Amino acid sequence: MCDAWLPPARNDPARDEPARDRPPSDRPVRGGPAHDEPVTVQLPAEIDLASSPGAGIDLAAVLWAGTPVVIADLTGTTFCDATGAAMLAGAHREAAACDAELLIAASPAVRRILALTRLDEELAVYPTLAAARTAALRPGSKGGNA
Repeated sequence: MCDAWLPPARNDPARDEPARDRPPSDRPVRGGPAHDEPVTVQLPAEIDLASSPGAGIDLAAVLWAGTPVVIADLTGTTFCDATGAAMLAGAHREAAACDAELLIAASPAVRRILALTRLDEELAVYPTLAAARTAALRPGSKGGNA
C-alpha cells in the first residue's frame, strides 16, 4: 500500500474514523483491472471546501487499490476553487507515491483554475475524457501496452 495522503477533513462527523475505513462515495467509477483499462472517477459538478475532501478520498481509494492509471473526470465540473485545485495536486502526489498515473479530463472552468495556479504545468490535463483515455492507453503509459 502506498503512502497515505488525506485531504483535510473539516466539519466531518466521521473524521475520527480512519479515512481508509470509510466507504467510498456514490460517485461513479468505471473501468479497472478486471476490464483491462484505466479507472475513471467522475467528480462532482462543484468542487469547493465542502466537496474536495470527499473527492480526494474517492481518488485516493482507487489509487490505494493499486490501480496503475486513474482518470479524474471533471468534464462536468462547472466550479472548482483553490481547495479543489489543491486536492488535485495532492491526488497527483499520491499517484506518484503509488507508482500510478493520474490523468485529468477537465472542463474549461477547471482548466482555468489549473492555469491560474500553474498546476497545468505539473498535472496531465486533457480537454475531454476521450483525450485522457487515449493518453492512458498510449505506449509507455502505465495503462498502455509498453
